Amino acid sequence: METEKYEKYISKDRKIIKLPIPLDSQFYEIYTKCSDVCLFQKELADKAKEDNPEIVDCNKYAACHTQIDGIYKMGISLYNLTRVLDIWGEFAFATEEEANIAANRLMKEHREKLINYGFKLDENGYAINLIKKD
Repeated sequence: METEKYEKYISKDRKIIKLPIPLDSQFYEIYTKCSDVCLFQKELADKAKEDNPEIVDCNKYAACHTQIDGIYKMGISLYNLTRVLDIWGEFAFATEEEANIAANRLMKEHREKLINYGFKLDENGYAINLIKKD
């Protein structure tokens, strides 16, 4: 089992997993959605894919995800333990307030990355349609 990324949760004798919250408790997970820059600003998105793929790789870590789709209350269990630990402190938090603060900070960072790259976004962080109509 790959344990290096979980070292901060494992005791020195490797017998105890120290979870950020107890099993069977609730946590809050951030879900994001894409700004659709690859659809409405395709030429720049294609260039970004070559230069800096993480900008438009279209997943929750990518800068193209500029909108909060929701913050959902979830339960931590043995079933989802590794997934929760993978995203803890970035997309999963103990309180809804922590999740809201992190989500707003992350969406602001993503929007700034896109704008700095040259993408045009509206006030909600959604791609402005630059498709030329014939």
